[in-house]
Amino acid sequence: MTVARPLATAADIRRHVGVKLAGYELRPEVAARMLAALDAGAPPDWPALEYAATWPPPPPVVYHTAPATARAAIGRRGLAPCQPGQGGNWAPRPGTPCVALQAGQPPGVYVCPEPDTRGVWAHWPAWDVWAVARGGLPWRPDRLNPGCWSLAVAVPPALVRWHGTYGART
Repeated sequence: MTVARPLATAADIRRHVGVKLAGYELRPEVAARMLAALDAGAPPDWPALEYAATWPPPPPVVYHTAPATARAAIGRRGLAPCQPGQGGNWAPRPGTPCVALQAGQPPGVYVCPEPDTRGVWAHWPAWDVWAVARGGLPWRPDRLNPGCWSLAVAVPPALVRWHGTYGART
């Protein structure tokens, strides 16, 4: 019987990153951030390194996808936190598996690092992408979508700028 050796040193972590990459168990960008953190002197703590590399802090400007029909309201009021999976824009097709997953997400304004020009987050024929200047707004990682975040409070209109409309033009 072989006993697993603990990951006690930076060399152990580096070797394990290579194993996880080779087995497609670790995304390349996460592995790169973990190795960069070790290079910068982070302690060899696998869970902490993996967490920080999987959910790094959001950049100063992030992007939110919304229906084009909401453009005027967003321009006036900004973006309001909402509960994914509670219907409306988040779950246009009740009964689909994503509804159950989204229902476990906390309310928030969900954002990603790049504009959604392909409609990954859109459930509408036409969608707007909004640039959000994050400022000091509190955030948390989006547990269903690593590399994305949820802003825990409403985003005032002064921090929101229309980036563009995609899909079928309205």
